[in-house]
Amino acid sequence: HNADETTVECLVLQTLYFTPNGRFLLITKRKRIIIMATFRRAVVRHADRKRTFFLAQQKRFQSSSPPSSSYSSLFMSGHGWTGAFGTGPDTMFSPETSSVSAEDRESSFTSIHQHISEEIGQVVNAAAGWGHTVLQCKNYKGEIKTYVAGRPYDFQALLRLNRLPCFVRRAAISMSLKLDEEADLGFLGSNAVEGYFKLDDMPAFQKTVLPQFQEIQLPDGDVPLVDPQSQTLAASAGLTALIGKSGKAYSFGLNKCGQCGVGDDESVHIWQPSHIELGDGDETKVTDVALGLQHGLVLDENGYVHAFGKSSRGQLGIALSREGTEEPDDSTISTINSSVDYEYSPIRVSNFEITSDSGLPVELPRGERNVKKIAAGFNHSAAITKSNHAFLWGKNVLLDPETLKAVDSLAPIQIKGLPQNLEILDISCGSHHTSILLEDGSVYATGITTDTKEQIGGKTLVQIIPPGLIDMPVRQFISHFDRTTVVAGECGEQVLEVQLWSTEELRKEAVFEPCWVEEMLTQTDQIMSVHRGWLHTVVVGGTDR
Repeated sequence: HNADETTVECLVLQTLYFTPNGRFLLITKRKRIIIMATFRRAVVRHADRKRTFFLAQQKRFQSSSPPSSSYSSLFMSGHGWTGAFGTGPDTMFSPETSSVSAEDRESSFTSIHQHISEEIGQVVNAAAGWGHTVLQCKNYKGEIKTYVAGRPYDFQALLRLNRLPCFVRRAAISMSLKLDEEADLGFLGSNAVEGYFKLDDMPAFQKTVLPQFQEIQLPDGDVPLVDPQSQTLAASAGLTALIGKSGKAYSFGLNKCGQCGVGDDESVHIWQPSHIELGDGDETKVTDVALGLQHGLVLDENGYVHAFGKSSRGQLGIALSREGTEEPDDSTISTINSSVDYEYSPIRVSNFEITSDSGLPVELPRGERNVKKIAAGFNHSAAITKSNHAFLWGKNVLLDPETLKAVDSLAPIQIKGLPQNLEILDISCGSHHTSILLEDGSVYATGITTDTKEQIGGKTLVQIIPPGLIDMPVRQFISHFDRTTVVAGECGEQVLEVQLWSTEELRKEAVFEPCWVEEMLTQTDQIMSVHRGWLHTVVVGGTDR
């Protein structure tokens, strides 16, 4: 093997191999290996029954890699101190990787699949929480397993760590990792750390960080479900939810506000995946999950939405009084945080009422009010009904017509202003905005703008991506924090990002391709998905098999 050239002598004839990141090795009858980076970019020089030549775009390969790593590649950027990279303590402490600039967060990605491919195999699904990463991977046996790294049980301590100077943060993390039982914390001291983080249970604090990917098993032998048409995995602030092939939904992480939805009103943490029971004897299967900051949603196969967790701003879609009873319909709009209520078990969200432009109720055939898509932001939620209508509820999703100030909606409110006769393909929530994808490739949004931090849209929406820019079909439509990302094209070659701006002039220039895309496509055949957490970003690439 000559590492400086693209060919080697070989005794095997007419064989096709797969290398890391989904590249192909074609061994021709002339006993030469030609490395083909991608069918889309490769140039056919000559082809007949005897010879086939391609323009090589990648000059290195490792033939010893396991087959399970052949079809995917994994890239990450951001702050390594959270452990979300899953590559061990060195990444958490190295000056080059523990903390990075905002510019590097957006442009400098590291290929990490080589560190973990032998253990986890092909990445088929992923999610990025505030400080942790969740991967679902298929090994060479075809088994799908779930792996977690970072801080999957941690939210408030993560915020406090982020505010600390780098050297102090390293000392606190050192203690939590138990890298050295006699670690010298200097002036900090273990008592100071415990006091700063207000920790009642130091062993729990030490359990909240996973420097390397660890497998998380589901109860009763259940295995993870991966369905490209559904959202079967979600991660948020110290919270993870996933669906098993049994149709059951599971969650683990922080549970102070009931955000795990497992019916436990005493445990602050749920350490292992636990069943989210819908109260129907487990006969109804769950198809989708979505997580907000401290609340969650699940969608069952019948089109019913179930919500759990914190409900103080209406994010559960149920108007609750201080006594916990449903309020009259005319009280579903609130401008204040009237109460702090938690739901530790799922409750059904109803009231998906369709109204005409004049405000009169519209009767629909049976089942048309049922939901086909769900989404969750920090403190708001969204859904699409089978009747092709969009709904929002929760914090600051409406505009008060008199004061023009953002107000809460305690129950689902129909969002109007979308073009008629176009199917709503998808809906997704960022931290404070909601984006909607239509069948013509246009995207509409409402919520808090990036520049003015004020509400725009209300019951109507504004267009943020016009028709014709997205190369349909769309592979991934996802909103995270302050932006919406679209991965599109037959080969996943198009990645677009857009934010919600306050003026039409800004919105016309808002759509852009991230600066990392072109370089990354020289290392992987296509972009499969993008997942943006609070302090890190995960990109899954590879060959779509």
